Amino acid sequence: MYQKRELFMALTNAGPVSLWEKELSAFGKERNTPFLSRQLLQLKERGEKYLKTPAPTLPYSLFRLYWEDGSRIHYERNYFERRGRLLVFSLLSLLYPDDSRYLTALNDIIWDICSEAFWCVPAHFIDEREEGIPFEQYALQLDLFSCETASALAETLFFLKDRLDENVVKQARCQVFKRTLDPFLDESRLFRFEVMSNNWCSVCAGALGIAAIYLMEDSRQLSGFLHRTLSCLQVYLDSFGEDGVCVEGIGYWTYGVGFLTCFSDLLEKKNLRPPQPVLSSEV
Repeated sequence: MYQKRELFMALTNAGPVSLWEKELSAFGKERNTPFLSRQLLQLKERGEKYLKTPAPTLPYSLFRLYWEDGSRIHYERNYFERRGRLLVFSLLSLLYPDDSRYLTALNDIIWDICSEAFWCVPAHFIDEREEGIPFEQYALQLDLFSCETASALAETLFFLKDRLDENVVKQARCQVFKRTLDPFLDESRLFRFEVMSNNWCSVCAGALGIAAIYLMEDSRQLSGFLHRTLSCLQVYLDSFGEDGVCVEGIGYWTYGVGFLTCFSDLLEKKNLRPPQPVLSSEV
C-alpha cells in the first residue's frame, strides 16, 4: 500500500486525467442497443414522475421518530427519494441537455440536499464504542449515507458543473467539504466505520475517496486523505477469509465490494505515476 510520501509524489507526477472519456465514448456507441434503450425509457419515466410531484421534506416530526419508537422507515423513505431524484435528474441532464426541465429540477434537489440539517440518518449517530454522540457532532457525523451523498454530489459536479447554476455548484462543493471531507481530514477524530470489519469501512471509505478524487485539487491534502482511505479499505480486505466469503451475505458483499471497485477504478483513472528512482550515474 502507498505511504503518504509515495502518494504525494505519485499525485504530483500524475499524468493527464481524462477519467470517463473512454466510458462515455463507448456509451455513445451502444446507446441504441435493446438493453440500454429499455434502461433509458425507465429513466425518463421515473424523471417524468418526479417532475410531477415536489421533493419530499425531512421535517423534525419524522426525524424524532427513531428516538420515540425506533422507527426508521418514514424519515429514511423521504431521505432516499431525495437521493433518487439527484441520480435521476443528474443522468437525464447529462443525456438530454436540450430539456431544461431536468437541469432546473437538478439545481433544486442539490440545493435541497445541501440545506438538510444532517446527512447522517438518525440511527447512525453513534461512535466507535457504539455509544451516542453529542448533538453538536451530528452535522459532521460520517455514516454510509452521508458519505454516499458526498460522492454523488461530487460526481454530479464533475460532469455538470459547467451547466449547473454557479451558486448551486459553490454550495454543493462547500457542503461536501464541510460535512464529509474536512471531518475525515481531522486526524483527531476516529469514526465508527474505521474499526468495523464489514461493508461499512468499504462503503464509507470508498465513497469518501471518490468525492476527494473529484474535488480535491491540492496534492498534499489529497495524499493524506487517500492514505487514510486506503488504510480503511485494508481493514475491509483483511476481514475476508481465504474463500472470500462475506458473513453478512451476498447483498452486503456486493455493497462493500461495489464501492471498493468504484473507488479503485477512479483511483486508477487518476493516472498516478510513482516517482522514478534516481540512478547512481545521475547523482
